[in-house]
Amino acid sequence: SENITQQASEHIHSNEIIMTLGHSRMVEQFFKKAAETRAFEVIVAEGGPSLS
Repeated sequence: SENITQQASEHIHSNEIIMTLGHSRMVEQFFKKAAETRAFEVIVAEGGPSLS
């Protein structure tokens, strides 16, 4: 996991808007690491319950 978060600044650039589905600790750590050197926005989409 540390190796993945170290690559954050290579994949996220300043002023980007990033959309992700749901929440995961790994993704959160990735974004936090990128936020140390970049300014960007994150939109977290949540799935609703299935009505079937």
